[in-house]
Amino acid sequence: ETKHMKFLIYCEIDPEKRDENVARLKASGPGLPENVKLVSLWYSATLLQCWCVVEAEDAPSLGEIQKHWTDLNFNYITPVLTESEVLQIFS
Repeated sequence: ETKHMKFLIYCEIDPEKRDENVARLKASGPGLPENVKLVSLWYSATLLQCWCVVEAEDAPSLGEIQKHWTDLNFNYITPVLTESEVLQIFS
């Protein structure tokens, strides 16, 4: 079984492009490639910020997401660990 890494994606949405961002989300979803699994997705009440946790085999797998959104958002991607993964490191 392949071990997947978790990544936190933080997006800052340009206020002038907010409505276009929502329209694209409605039309095509988060734009994830087949090898990336959505764990959770949250938007701020203003719809100007977004946080997304995904699972992927590696960071290059996330390139498709960037192609889908970088014309509307500033995106930041960080590998993250669960509490149990952190505890395994320090056990």
